[in-house]
Amino acid sequence: GGLVVQGVGGKPDPVRAIDYFKKGCDGGDGTACAFYGAQLAEGAGVKRDAKRGLELLERSCEKLGSPQGCAMYSRGLVLGLGGKERVKDGVDIAESLCAQGELSSCLMGAGAYLQGRGVERDDRRGARLLAVACSAGSKAACRLKKKVPAKVREEVDAEPAPARAPAPSAPPPPS
Repeated sequence: GGLVVQGVGGKPDPVRAIDYFKKGCDGGDGTACAFYGAQLAEGAGVKRDAKRGLELLERSCEKLGSPQGCAMYSRGLVLGLGGKERVKDGVDIAESLCAQGELSSCLMGAGAYLQGRGVERDDRRGARLLAVACSAGSKAACRLKKKVPAKVREEVDAEPAPARAPAPSAPPPPS
């Protein structure tokens, strides 16, 4: 499915890729399930079904152990696809993934804390997540960190540098 979406061997065809992702998901492939769920959640090449898309993202993460699925599941929750009451679950997953080196999750969690989206606003916590991603080479995190209030940024910068985490694996399910 991914090759069809990218146009390897022909024109990019997200609609045709859906069939491949669905078959892979039905066969227990966590990455295929993640991409199929994301396409459903976003309505990319298929009729939008956010609820079913989020269910598939959850399955790809929690049952099939796909790191990409966990990142996409977290993103869906943080963006509110599971309702306001589930946003904090998404932020918790994002923090866990960030600690494991999944940089886009660092940015997602930081954004939630810096904006108070689904969690209490916490500039320090957001800045720490950005520091993790920045120290691992994320230019976007380094740019965003400059927008954190100077006092908070200086305090976070004075803390010991976060260790670079190993590649992510599936986080524990939210409590």
